[in-house]
Amino acid sequence: IFCIDAACTVGVEEKPEFSLGDIAPNPIQGVASFSYSFPNNAQGRQVVVYNMVGAKVKEIALNNPSGLVFINADEFGAGVYFYTLVDNSGVHATRKFVVSK
Repeated sequence: IFCIDAACTVGVEEKPEFSLGDIAPNPIQGVASFSYSFPNNAQGRQVVVYNMVGAKVKEIALNNPSGLVFINADEFGAGVYFYTLVDNSGVHATRKFVVSK
């Protein structure tokens, strides 16, 4: 029970928190990283990497509700890519990175 100025409520509904950090360094010339966070109950957590034309080029399964992901530029050709935070409930955030060779 929460009370403010004599007005009380039984509870406060919390929204699930998803976050996807910016990759650094960007552009990538070696290894870069970004942070992510899911609610603890999220199922099927992963980051999916797409190239500029929308083709899926990599899937990274995420075993923990939060952490860091490392990306190695050697796995990609030079160009622009998008990384997307997804789980079984859908897409939650997308960011862009550039691979420079």
